[in-house]
Amino acid sequence: MKPRHVLVKVAVVLWVIGLTGILTMFCIPPWGVPAVLGLAAIAVIPAVFGSRPYQVFGTAAVLASLFFAYWQHEAGLRRPRCREAAPEQPMLSGEPK
Repeated sequence: MKPRHVLVKVAVVLWVIGLTGILTMFCIPPWGVPAVLGLAAIAVIPAVFGSRPYQVFGTAAVLASLFFAYWQHEAGLRRPRCREAAPEQPMLSGEPK
């Protein structure tokens, strides 16, 4: 097996594991953007160096990574507005405000 094919397969496995990890992380939305962009960079490897099926997967993985990065970015922009628009919550301890 050529080293190039091994590199492509390792990149595919890293992308799948990384995406699964990022999608199951509970973090504040814009913090995931650098990790997802890193996954997009990893997904370029199969898109450029792989055989035809790996090229298709790599292209779809790059597009999916960019979509998730955009989604995380938009969620991060929306978060402060949600906090400002939320009504004042009553205190649960019974103390006056």
